[in-house]
Amino acid sequence: MRALIRSTFLAAAISLVVGSAAFATTADREPLPTPGPWLYPAGTACAFDMLLSVPLNREHTITITYADGSSRVIVQGDATLETTNLETGKTLDWNASGPAMWVYDADGNLTTFKVMGHQFPGGDPDLLQWYAFEGLINFETGIVAGRFTDVCALLSA
Repeated sequence: MRALIRSTFLAAAISLVVGSAAFATTADREPLPTPGPWLYPAGTACAFDMLLSVPLNREHTITITYADGSSRVIVQGDATLETTNLETGKTLDWNASGPAMWVYDADGNLTTFKVMGHQFPGGDPDLLQWYAFEGLINFETGIVAGRFTDVCALLSA
């Protein structure tokens, strides 16, 4: 019975992938440029000066454009962020490999934005907290499932 359920699920997944690709008109893959570094003065990200840099960036985007003009942009690959408390010199590395996905309608309007896996979405400057995140955030539906880690608290400990 388990084998039947597993094979049925696998067949459905394959048909979704093959079916989606059949309607795509183009698929482009490009490396994602390495941004930064960024200096956040005390009071803008944390209560102390923080430096954020990207020591590892092997991420790329895949843009799929469909016949109707709509598109899907996927970011995937390996990325590491490094955060440094410039007052104490304490440094922490974070997995920020994603992936993430944006979906646009034929008019170029963003319809869906999801971040999955490991992310570094930033934080609330009013609370002086920055977060590393592991899980799923769907900005379209408001679903947030996962674990947030307070970067500022760890860097000041």
